[in-house]
Amino acid sequence: MNTIVIDGYNLIHRVDYLREFVENKELEAARGELERILSSYLASRKGVRAVVVYDSSDLQGNAAGRGSYPGVGVRFAPCADDVVVELAFKYAREGDYVRVVSSDRAGVGSQLAGERRIEVLASDKFWSTALAARGGRKDRAGSRKKIEQLNNEKPGKVSKAEVEYWLRAFGETGEGEREGEESVENAVEDREPSEREPDKSNPGLKEIKKKRYLRRQKRRR
Repeated sequence: MNTIVIDGYNLIHRVDYLREFVENKELEAARGELERILSSYLASRKGVRAVVVYDSSDLQGNAAGRGSYPGVGVRFAPCADDVVVELAFKYAREGDYVRVVSSDRAGVGSQLAGERRIEVLASDKFWSTALAARGGRKDRAGSRKKIEQLNNEKPGKVSKAEVEYWLRAFGETGEGEREGEESVENAVEDREPSEREPDKSNPGLKEIKKKRYLRRQKRRR
């Protein structure tokens, strides 16, 4: 049997996705989500169990027991570090290979260093290599912030000629080379007066192009 012993809050506070629950004052939801994801991870691994230990001064009969998800045990203790270390030694003596998940080097790592059947793995490392891919909403906090930043960015200034050019380029042209010629003509019209070629076109050309453009827009609808 392999056993994973997790310092619960240590992991929660080192993972953006889970820490977001805490910041929104949803501590119970953070625990539930960690246990749910952990259970999903264990479902694909035979002979592996997990115990999550949480700091809590208000035990209310929850000092030890099964969690709400298969394969996951839950412990509450005034000092999670002490219980994590105690459980690690206990399971190792019973013959288990024990993986301890905690980034607390002083409180946990130093006490377990050098133990043959015990491995200590940093919380963020365990999350990224084992759990992140199973997180229903997953690690989307960072992605969501990124999207919001992109949405809030102001677009650069685009000329009228560029807008019309790309509308034609991706629209239903059906007019072959003439479509490209119109794009060039629009770009020329958008230049400063001093940069324009002499206007040899029909005076009604702009109106014709406008009507043609509006017809195409109606067809798209």
